[in-house]
Amino acid sequence: MKRITAPWLWLALLPWSLASADLPYTFKAGDPIRASELNANFQYLESLAASGSDVALTRRKTSMSSGGFRDVVTVPDTATNGWLLRSYVTGCGSEPILRIDDDASFTMDRDAVLLVRPGETLRARCPVSATEISTVGYFMFHEQ
Repeated sequence: MKRITAPWLWLALLPWSLASADLPYTFKAGDPIRASELNANFQYLESLAASGSDVALTRRKTSMSSGGFRDVVTVPDTATNGWLLRSYVTGCGSEPILRIDDDASFTMDRDAVLLVRPGETLRARCPVSATEISTVGYFMFHEQ
């Protein structure tokens, strides 16, 4: 089985608020990770959401490039307090550039939490220095 050794990729997939939870697998920088281990963690997170736990997680996928911003999510107007961006991972090769609606773009500190308010749209793109022309991004939200 092919092993992937991009630890930032896997750590980024885990919501920071659940990093110490009972995940089947935890990783640290430099650890090789198998796809089956990552899938087991996703199944665990999905089971939390399905069980009616207080942790409501939403994962959004978008295609990305350095050519322009792509919509990640538009938070429904019915979301009383908005959605918190807890974690993300992209194949950009570096931090993605984010923008809410048409506001100024920014990069986000991995330890920060971003609130996307009801009716707002989070957009993302790879930096111009990205190693990939086109890639996929996954964004994990905690619904408020």
